[in-house]
Amino acid sequence: MSVEVDAHFTVSSLNLLFDNIKDWDILSAGSYVPPTEYDYKLASSKGEAVKLYLYDQWATRLTDKEDMWNNEIKPNVPLFTSPLSPLNPQDLTSKIDDIIPVYSTFNLVCLYRMKPILEGCRFSGYSNRLQSFDCDTTVICENFHKSGYNRIGLMPHVEVFNDPYHNIQPKVMTPEPKVENCCG
Repeated sequence: MSVEVDAHFTVSSLNLLFDNIKDWDILSAGSYVPPTEYDYKLASSKGEAVKLYLYDQWATRLTDKEDMWNNEIKPNVPLFTSPLSPLNPQDLTSKIDDIIPVYSTFNLVCLYRMKPILEGCRFSGYSNRLQSFDCDTTVICENFHKSGYNRIGLMPHVEVFNDPYHNIQPKVMTPEPKVENCCG
């Protein structure tokens, strides 16, 4: 299991990942930019749900023909220069335990099958496939593929938020106030 230090998630979300890893070589949650108070107010005024934006667009790729999320590699266009995609992975599935097969993923919280790592699959900042620098978490997925470990998935409804300044406050259960009986 690999977890970024700025990830905000719940224990129940981790349970969903662990409950579903058995059939996968790599499985991640979906990482999102936390909505602001303005985002909530705007959505409410329009009668819509708040739109989440995929955070880990560089490491998450639907196919091996992409250099970022939903951005196909184009001849004579430098890698990693496409604009960010508006495609939300949650729009591709509907249930919390749905898994999207992807070429690569990380998304702040990621589970890796240990056997490929013991066999030599490693993180690296250079992609032999692209002959370019690349995201280290994409390269380990590439190395898993090269070694025959191709079951890589993303659970987009298991939400993890990028929270580098620790602005998201956890909900704390406060005990009910004690009521004293004054009359016996």
